[in-house]
Amino acid sequence: MSRPVPVDHGLIFYPRGGSALVAKNLTEQLRAQGRPSRVFAGSLGGPGDCSHAPTFYDPAHLVSSDYNLAATAHGAGLDPLEAAVPLHPSYEDRPSVPDRVFSAVSPRTNAHLENYWTRQFAQHGAGTDGLLHLHHLTPSTPQPGAWNAPS
Repeated sequence: MSRPVPVDHGLIFYPRGGSALVAKNLTEQLRAQGRPSRVFAGSLGGPGDCSHAPTFYDPAHLVSSDYNLAATAHGAGLDPLEAAVPLHPSYEDRPSVPDRVFSAVSPRTNAHLENYWTRQFAQHGAGTDGLLHLHHLTPSTPQPGAWNAPS
């Protein structure tokens, strides 16, 4: 009998909308059927906040990226998308918010985002024994062969 194929889910966003609900439900359903499944997502806020990934998702099956320092950097006039754990861009163009619209992200900043997520996925073996389902086409989409690249 073959082993169920694991399915990992990648979202660069912190929990805040329909995609988060879909990834949460899909992961729970897959796990209930005996299929290993994890969520890779951003996180903002603290325990009890809906935007806090370990509060929203099952923390036992979560790899979260803490955006709190990036949000703090924005408040200090720094670029939150250039933080060590970079905040995600947005599909919405809203003034005075830390997550600027994707079309306003420079190629250099986009490369920083890609590098962060490629390392995050590789460090935790995302999709290596099965599938990596990326929710949205974003800078989390790794370069071909990135899993095998030396770090």
